[in-house]
Amino acid sequence: MKKYIIGLFSAICLMGAGCTEFEDFTPVDMGEGPAVTVTAEKTAVDAFKVTITPAEGTVYYSYIVTDEAMTVDPDQLLQAKYEGSTLVKAAEKPSVSGTLSNQNLGATYYVYAVASNEKGVCGAVASASVELPDEEAPYLVNVPDGNKYKATNGGRSVVLTFNETVVRGSGAITYDVTKGNLTSYANGTIESVAINNESVTITLPESVVFDENEAVSYVFLDFAEGAFADAGGNQSAALVGGVDEETQTVAAPYWEYTAAQESDFTGTFGFLFYQYDLQTQQPGSTPMGFDTEFSLKHANNPDTLVIDHFYFKDGYPNQLEAEVTDNGFRIADLQIMGVMQVETNVGMVNAIFTFAGLPESETDNFEYVNFAEKAQGDEVVYAQDRWCGLYCFNADADPSDSNFSLGWYDLWNASLFFKGSVQAAAANTNIPSSIKLLKNEMKLSEMKPLSATEKLHMQSLIRQNLKMKSIR
Repeated sequence: MKKYIIGLFSAICLMGAGCTEFEDFTPVDMGEGPAVTVTAEKTAVDAFKVTITPAEGTVYYSYIVTDEAMTVDPDQLLQAKYEGSTLVKAAEKPSVSGTLSNQNLGATYYVYAVASNEKGVCGAVASASVELPDEEAPYLVNVPDGNKYKATNGGRSVVLTFNETVVRGSGAITYDVTKGNLTSYANGTIESVAINNESVTITLPESVVFDENEAVSYVFLDFAEGAFADAGGNQSAALVGGVDEETQTVAAPYWEYTAAQESDFTGTFGFLFYQYDLQTQQPGSTPMGFDTEFSLKHANNPDTLVIDHFYFKDGYPNQLEAEVTDNGFRIADLQIMGVMQVETNVGMVNAIFTFAGLPESETDNFEYVNFAEKAQGDEVVYAQDRWCGLYCFNADADPSDSNFSLGWYDLWNASLFFKGSVQAAAANTNIPSSIKLLKNEMKLSEMKPLSATEKLHMQSLIRQNLKMKSIR
């Protein structure tokens, strides 16, 4: 600082009269800047405490905490020119102290601080450092109850999550496939392990063939010590697979494989319905019908169904999903079927077609239409528990607009499913190949499907609209 002050006085002398006797000039001693004490103390595996205390006479002080060693310029630090640095007024906060948690293991952290007095003179930069060695072995997180995981890849893979990024270690990973009574029928070493940071996918060898005669099979994994390691070289602990005979618990990941199951709801199902006359507001009396195809969404889970070719069959791969219940199945309201251009009182719009059940009251929420089993003569049918049909929304409008909700395009005052084909069961039914939408006769092939992302977006818009008003 002194040389800056000397330079300033020299410039003044050059401008002043008679100021030519430089040897008589005596520089002003501004003194030393105030000192600052810095400490950094480890308080936990991933935490440390920092304390910064400037000496008496400090007006301002500044500090920075970083995981990189730096050559710090005191003036730059005092002006908080370094990214992450903090300037403090000593009169308001004579000392700074705090604990930094959740820091990176294996890193060294550095603290730099400097103080200045009322003359603006900086003292020396003080520093401290603290190491946070990575001494903790990687371990599994998000572990389900009892270590029972949900399998992927048709029951052949499982995804595990560690608390940190891992790599494959030298420890062996083995598997044991058992029957429901825990009798082993396949075992060996896992060779296929895919790692993506903390996520580990373990897949059974292709040679493993599940016994489809067993309703349930179990896959137990066993991990030797060091099966995985972290960046610090810490090795994962051993996890012993299988059921402990004494405690009857499982200490390592395992999963259940369910053999493909038979279902009453597969194959061709006819759908009969009576169209409510929206103009005369009278229930329909002429039966209509079409054929659908039922299948299981997952081969080893009979509880979720897929209904293909519902209503729109020609040229459009339409699907609905249904859940099996104790006495039949149910279809969730407002499942999006597709988009088609239709003529409305506001012109041509892109209409979102959904399957929906008619709410029983203005305050009733959209949930499900239940199709419950009942006997109809010698036939078993699954009949609706409330009116249902196709409800449309304006894909071109905002959910808050009055014309977003377009209304019912087809409403059924009675409908039912039955096993078998409509053509074979009821010669007097009509198979629709087109549908009258307001003023236009629209061909079903003009219906456009939506991607999963588009469906989610449209469903979000519909839900926003439902919060604003009833669509009954």
